[in-house]
Amino acid sequence: MKWMLLIAALAAGVCASAQELSGDFGGYSAMQIDAGRFLGSFDGPMVIKEMTDGVRIILLSDDPDVKPLPIRAYTMQFDYKDQGATPSRIIMEGNVEVQHPQGTVTAERADWDFEKELLTFSGNPVMNSESIRGLRGSRILINFKSNTLEVVDMQAQQVPLRGVGDADPSLLTEADFPDWPGFVQTLKAQAASDESSPGKQILAHLGADVSGQLTSTPLEVLIERKSSLINQLNKAIRKPGLYNETAWKNVTLSDEVKALMAKTAPEAAEQTRLNRLLLEAAYPEHIVKR
Repeated sequence: MKWMLLIAALAAGVCASAQELSGDFGGYSAMQIDAGRFLGSFDGPMVIKEMTDGVRIILLSDDPDVKPLPIRAYTMQFDYKDQGATPSRIIMEGNVEVQHPQGTVTAERADWDFEKELLTFSGNPVMNSESIRGLRGSRILINFKSNTLEVVDMQAQQVPLRGVGDADPSLLTEADFPDWPGFVQTLKAQAASDESSPGKQILAHLGADVSGQLTSTPLEVLIERKSSLINQLNKAIRKPGLYNETAWKNVTLSDEVKALMAKTAPEAAEQTRLNRLLLEAAYPEHIVKR
């Protein structure tokens, strides 16, 4: 079951409570919920107390510059301050994953304090992004107020020597997929079909070896290999030749896409931008627009 719970509509007076707590709930105003069990309270304003048995939420913002934030955990507990109607803290436990735009973090426990604007991961936390691989420690702390990352007892498989800001902004990141299982399922179904489709064209663009691995690998394994598959997709969108008129015949293309396709010799950044836009148009429910 999926609900759209507007934080501003949970109870009368919530806007005033939000101002007292954390201004705007960390920049988010609503959340989409998929939970095995939901516990709320009507003691005063209706509030969420706890969700268990496998929880997935996506935090949403009215600000178009704030990307959706997918989060999963086995349990989520919501704390409130002074009988407020907006959570001041969320405690997540069990197979936690937060897909922040700067990178995906997995851990056994996460504590998000909205008053301090601090998200703390513990229990074998690991962070991966486009440029960072296997960043781990006893704790990982993301401070949204100061825009800093702190890792206690740090180890990392790969950290860039230069700043990460030089990366192509059109490359796909883990945070660009709010419904990763749904995307993989759609891609795999298209690849298995006899009909021409964006998914079939993407796999052809990746080459026979990668395409063969993707079609033969079970769905649940592909879902777990998120980082690896996104790396392969980024290799595909860097190369020319992704677009095929028959494959995209049922997809509406924007004016920007048409303008980029009209260029005879696009620059590397333009090529990546074009191919990303083609994927966004083909999978609007699965890939965040940028």
